[in-house]
Amino acid sequence: MPIAGLAFYASWRKHGAEARVDWLFVGLLAGAVAGAVAMAVHELRSRPSPAQQAALTAIFNARDPGTIGAVVVMKDGTPEVIATVRSREEYLELAGSGRLPADHLVFLPDDA
Repeated sequence: MPIAGLAFYASWRKHGAEARVDWLFVGLLAGAVAGAVAMAVHELRSRPSPAQQAALTAIFNARDPGTIGAVVVMKDGTPEVIATVRSREEYLELAGSGRLPADHLVFLPDDA
């Protein structure tokens, strides 16, 4: 839409309109472009990453009641959940045991 407006404005200017700039039109067009860019950026940033999607799926499908977190590793570019945890302490115990790879990701709520 902003490009169509710009094309209309350019063609209108060619057909003998005075040489003044219509600042209201330019401002509205710039606002429309900025709004479209902001909406696109918001949409892209609001989507969870593949690792986050895998963690959320594992948490929601966990058989243990009270599961609040998941440990994810990347294997061949694909996220794989290797453990679910019920508390921050359970994760720290698992991490301290040495059974988790060094490049793991953990997804826990902020208040856990």
